[in-house]
Amino acid sequence: MANLESLPRGLPRSQSGSVPRPPPYLAELPFEILTEIVQKLSWKDILRVRQTCNHLAAITTALSIWRAIAQEELGRTSSRTPGLFLERPLDGYNADELEHLILRWKSAEIGWTKDDGSPARERKLDMVDVCSCHLVKGGRWLLVSTWSGSIVYYDLDEEKPTQRELITVAGRTGSVMSVDIDQSSPTLTFNLALGTAEYPPDRPKEYIVEVWRVHLGDSAESRFSTLSAELLASFHPEPQNKVKKLSILGDFVAFCVDLRPSSSFYTIIVNWTDSSYPRWLKHSFIHVFDGVRLLPQHQVLLRQGCYVRLFNFISFWHLATLPTDLRVADVEPFWEAQLDATRDETIHEPLIYDDCSRLVFATTTAVFGLTILHPLTRVASDSPGTFVKLCDIPQGTFVAAIPAHSLCYSAFQDFSDVTLIHHPWPDEDGHYSGSPTVIKKTLTHWGKFCPTVDIQTGRVITGTYPIGIAEFSLLRH
Repeated sequence: MANLESLPRGLPRSQSGSVPRPPPYLAELPFEILTEIVQKLSWKDILRVRQTCNHLAAITTALSIWRAIAQEELGRTSSRTPGLFLERPLDGYNADELEHLILRWKSAEIGWTKDDGSPARERKLDMVDVCSCHLVKGGRWLLVSTWSGSIVYYDLDEEKPTQRELITVAGRTGSVMSVDIDQSSPTLTFNLALGTAEYPPDRPKEYIVEVWRVHLGDSAESRFSTLSAELLASFHPEPQNKVKKLSILGDFVAFCVDLRPSSSFYTIIVNWTDSSYPRWLKHSFIHVFDGVRLLPQHQVLLRQGCYVRLFNFISFWHLATLPTDLRVADVEPFWEAQLDATRDETIHEPLIYDDCSRLVFATTTAVFGLTILHPLTRVASDSPGTFVKLCDIPQGTFVAAIPAHSLCYSAFQDFSDVTLIHHPWPDEDGHYSGSPTVIKKTLTHWGKFCPTVDIQTGRVITGTYPIGIAEFSLLRH
């Protein structure tokens, strides 16, 4: 043993003359203290800690760590920043599930802007009887309406997604659909509005609108791996004609019908929760109907060519039964804006917040964001709607399909190529948090339209015949 006198000068000693024990290594701290420390780190730093040693790697898998990160991300959700979406309560997830959700989301943000020439992964669903698709918020559930009138779904979190029946009705053809997520439900629940054509054996073809309640299967053994549906309402649109566009929000369903050859265009809003189905009708002599979206507090947004028009549908003609002559006076919007040559053929699903709703539109030259203030939150001096330019579209970007938009991301499909744009929204002072990023990637599976994009999973549906699924998340399983 070394003589104490031979130790380097300045080394602290106790009163007894012995050298104190050095402080413990980080890995020697109690588990509870280590988890408290790791909870303060970002997800990137947590992954760096995981690479140091087996003991600290085990600490980074603690449920409390990933639950704290998820709680923080849930609290960051705002009308300018998309947040984490959970389809069941936070305490219903284990550590592995939360880690996967968060890391997939964060790696999707990286993959969206990674200029590597192709998606991180592509899959296809060999289904030919496809009328339309809808990717439910959260990116897990893909709803597909068929030309035979049924609705099937896929769980895209499965390695090999299996087709499952959700709604099966004989004697129907084609469906347009709209989804309204129930934010008050603790587990994923949504109302699904369908517009289909019915072929009774003894009567002429009839059109029908239905509202279904869809929710996660509650089997503990299945780990919420199925969907189930129950019929809530069913009625015939009046005037009797094909439902072209459809939107559901709360107690109301809005849809458009077109009476040819009279060139009469009707927007109809129905209270589907009332068994008498009272309705509000708007007649327009402009033979254009590019989209309809219900917004909170009795607002409805219509796309008519280059115009975006906002109405209070309570001002529409309210009726319980239809008169003989439907050609009533048109209703003027309380706000409208004109865009130069809009290239979208619909109004994409709005993101609804406490004080406003936000939507994204593309013209031939740029992507714009639209903010609609809710009536109860605006003052007389406020404009109901405000457009902001989010980014320019690169020259030469030809779009062969409907663009897919989310709050801060857009996908423009040009046959086998997809152009991805990340476009941050400005803050209240008009300042942008960063510059837009634009990259192009080549697809293996693509079809005739690009209906939807989900940022949390990094998934973009890239067409039908077959259904193509491009995934930009760098994390798979």
